[in-house]
Amino acid sequence: MENKPEIGEVIDRLWNKWWRKEGVESISDEDVDGELCVVFFVSCPEIRKNVYPQSVEGYKVIVRKTGKIVRQ
Repeated sequence: MENKPEIGEVIDRLWNKWWRKEGVESISDEDVDGELCVVFFVSCPEIRKNVYPQSVEGYKVIVRKTGKIVRQ
């Protein structure tokens, strides 16, 4: 079993790097078919998946289109 960092730590580092780049609205974690993944929620009209990493620090990356997220 590989020694991966906690996914919350990975998301914190990604958040600092990716916040507002390429329409990134949020970054979260999600269980996809039994595998914990990092999810980029993106509001770009056209998602260019080649812009985002396929994996980061041992976690698969999923890119999902979302609407604009308004923070209050």
